[in-house]
Amino acid sequence: MKAKTMTRGGFTLIELMAVVLILGLMLTFVTVRLDSVTAASRLSASARETGAAVGVAFSSAVASGKAKSLNFDLETGEVWVGDGLDAPRESAQVLRRLYEGVEITDVQVGSTVFEERGVLSLEISPLGIGTDALVHLKGETGAEMTVEVRPLTGTVKFHDGYVEYEEPETEAEEE
Repeated sequence: MKAKTMTRGGFTLIELMAVVLILGLMLTFVTVRLDSVTAASRLSASARETGAAVGVAFSSAVASGKAKSLNFDLETGEVWVGDGLDAPRESAQVLRRLYEGVEITDVQVGSTVFEERGVLSLEISPLGIGTDALVHLKGETGAEMTVEVRPLTGTVKFHDGYVEYEEPETEAEEE
């Protein structure tokens, strides 16, 4: 009678270590590439959150028939809607925080730029009419976005980069 030889299938330790090394290198490259994507996503999401607060402020003023305030805290990166200009943050109807790594660099109202840290409040009338404003956001990678608040409609437009307010031309200037 002949003895049976059993062969076992499997991988050697060296083969397993090579596979783990290759997977580790691939994961490193993917993680580095995704980090810049997530930073851009946080900046874009923060701009959308700011735009959502603007929409709530305008629609809330019209629905309630009362003046509302749209508040920007340039130090903490919070945006909230209050019942009038003197309403405390604690009574905010809507409170949005910018994502980590994103900051409000300044808010431009008309041709005036507000850069100092603190709270800037814009009033929204009961008719849903506010002030034109440009909210400038900056991400951790240095990328910038501008949230444009349109005063008559309360709509928001998003721009990549830092967009400055342009004075409308009058007929006297055109001549």
